[in-house]
Amino acid sequence: MTEKQKYAIDTIISKLPSDMQYTYRDISEYAVFLGYKPALKGAQQQYVIFNKSFLNKTNRTILKIVADTKRDPVYAMEIRFFANSPPYPLKFQQAIKAYDKAGWMADCSNCEHCKQAQVYYVPSNDGFRKAAGCISLIHMRTLSEDDVPYIKETFKNVDDFYMEFLTDPERRNKDYYSGKSE
Repeated sequence: MTEKQKYAIDTIISKLPSDMQYTYRDISEYAVFLGYKPALKGAQQQYVIFNKSFLNKTNRTILKIVADTKRDPVYAMEIRFFANSPPYPLKFQQAIKAYDKAGWMADCSNCEHCKQAQVYYVPSNDGFRKAAGCISLIHMRTLSEDDVPYIKETFKNVDDFYMEFLTDPERRNKDYYSGKSE
């Protein structure tokens, strides 16, 4: 980890309540381990995003940590976990439902992203419905140390997905489900 990356993580972690610091640091360091680079953002450096550039120059964000203490304190982690199969753990299902209820999640339109399996499965009365995950970091307000193994597994799955589809031009141009060229 570079000094700049360490500074970004230390800066945001120091703004979090003490009971959140260990968990958020552990998750942050794992994202860095996978090759995602933290960068402080916002006028008051109130959030950090973790991006990775792939061989085709595509940047992807896997994690965002928010510690905005200017107004009402907001502490949150926003993560990608579309590469995990449903059913998601309850806390993650609730986060997807909240995101969807707020109107931030669109139904899947079978765009090129969905054909590459970048979808979330939103719990519904009749099972799950496919929703666009190509642009969505899901807002998680409460995370505990118990959630860390699932989040690390998630990050690994998402990163594996990106490595497979963003670095191999032949795979990227195929329909994920059928294996047929478009």
